[in-house]
Amino acid sequence: MMQETKTIGIIGGMGPAATVDLFDLIVENTQAACDQEHIHILIDNNSAIPDRTEAILHGTASPVKELCASAERLASAGADFLIIACNTAHYYIGQIREKVSIPVLDMIEETALYVRKAGFRSAVILCTEGARKTGIFTERFEKHGVNVIYPDHDLQTEVNRIIYDGVKGGKQEYVTTRFQHALHQVVKETGAVPVLGCTELPIAQKKYHLQGEYINPSYVLACSAISEAGYRQKNNRISNAGTDLGEGPAHETVSRH
Repeated sequence: MMQETKTIGIIGGMGPAATVDLFDLIVENTQAACDQEHIHILIDNNSAIPDRTEAILHGTASPVKELCASAERLASAGADFLIIACNTAHYYIGQIREKVSIPVLDMIEETALYVRKAGFRSAVILCTEGARKTGIFTERFEKHGVNVIYPDHDLQTEVNRIIYDGVKGGKQEYVTTRFQHALHQVVKETGAVPVLGCTELPIAQKKYHLQGEYINPSYVLACSAISEAGYRQKNNRISNAGTDLGEGPAHETVSRH
């Protein structure tokens, strides 16, 4: 008997490039020998969703209405479960879940579980200031016994610049020297693993050639979605880094350059 398969719905547009990256991660990591063996995926690239960090920090237009509208459209179109292509938007996941009768996977929860199972005891969370203020990483990671470390002012400033001036600004090249130096110092002092806690950062890692080892929540979510949809995941390869990291799931979401 064939295993039942499900349709994935992606709430996207936050930003569009991050949505494409998540879709690509699912496609590249699904075990499939032809087009017909891939997952049915619906995407609502809703670029009308207001900025999540601005809403959290400054009380500007709430993204909840548009996030829920995307969720309802995808559910109506036939999605069996949803994923959200934005870490900060997970602050609103409870309100999204209230609007639909289908499951919504939690990228941050999935990442916290992975980090714990992989044996890491502390993580440097590289995320927007909005996500940082909400405590969504702190709550989920510490629940699973992982200590959360946030960047100091200088490193957070560089994270913000890469996200907004670099990736969201559409820059093909961006100088990341100060970011990489500051992050190296934090990792050296704490021994914590860096987590790319904004969906623009995995794009920056590839585009701007960020050096070092990172946990990529977009990859974690892609793998969880593949499994939830009833499909098999390719083994032993990080699609966004193109690096063979050997046997075992404990290596599959660590991206090295």
